[in-house]
Amino acid sequence: MASFGINALFNVDSLVAVITGGGSGIGRVIARALATNGAKKVYILGRRSEQLDETAKPYPDIITPLVADVTSKSSLSQAADHIRSETGYINLLVANAGIVSLPMRPRPQDTTGGEDPTADDIQKFLLDTVEDEFLGTYLVNAMGVFYTIAACVTLLDAGNRRGNLTQKSQVISVASVAGQNRRATGGCSYGMSKAAELHLMRQMMTFLVPLGIRANTISPAYFPSSLAGGPPDYSITAEGTFPRELIPLRRSGTDEEMAGTILYLASKAGGYVNGHVLVVDGGHVGYR
Repeated sequence: MASFGINALFNVDSLVAVITGGGSGIGRVIARALATNGAKKVYILGRRSEQLDETAKPYPDIITPLVADVTSKSSLSQAADHIRSETGYINLLVANAGIVSLPMRPRPQDTTGGEDPTADDIQKFLLDTVEDEFLGTYLVNAMGVFYTIAACVTLLDAGNRRGNLTQKSQVISVASVAGQNRRATGGCSYGMSKAAELHLMRQMMTFLVPLGIRANTISPAYFPSSLAGGPPDYSITAEGTFPRELIPLRRSGTDEEMAGTILYLASKAGGYVNGHVLVVDGGHVGYR
């Protein structure tokens, strides 16, 4: 008889996970949500050991920090080898590491006092996008996701062979609604790199089908995070922080809502989800 109890559906007992960008923001929330709800081991990868250690501090026997750079194949391979030597498998990979180019620039439409921008305004905005903005964002948000998955395929396959969970192994990429929004927010390269990430995950789903490894994407709008530098700003979770024209719910998402999202996808409850983009945005994309 099927069990519909919340514990049976949404726990992640025995799960072994890897999370890139796990030292802060959404990555920290995901790591702690998994550790709180039964995960056996959660490896968090990032470049800053201090942030990784802080994330792991409440769960020293579950969360293991590993310094790694998602823009380096050799660094990712070393991290994967370390995990292979300790556990031999993983059930979940969360490709969460990402960057946004700073400082973000307003669009021409936002600087003309309500008037339509001229051809000169638009051309200047586009040409002022420096090459490094594209190189940096694509390096992390697209190439970094690609090589993160590539380095962990055999670990995920070993998770399926291990059979410690009823649900199949899974890759989850944390993208952004910026990749689905035709309006360039804060510049050009971020949204384009996230659109590339969304398509990358569609292709990865196809690559991984023969191994029975699932591939899904979380596409969030605004959440308290460290993506733009500095500590997360939790004041944006208050209703009324955003105009209804931007976010119909008029606030950002909360840590609890991101934790619930990852628990749904990682647990038995989400075991039939494959090739999906789960938009968590307070209505932003659908309304605009």
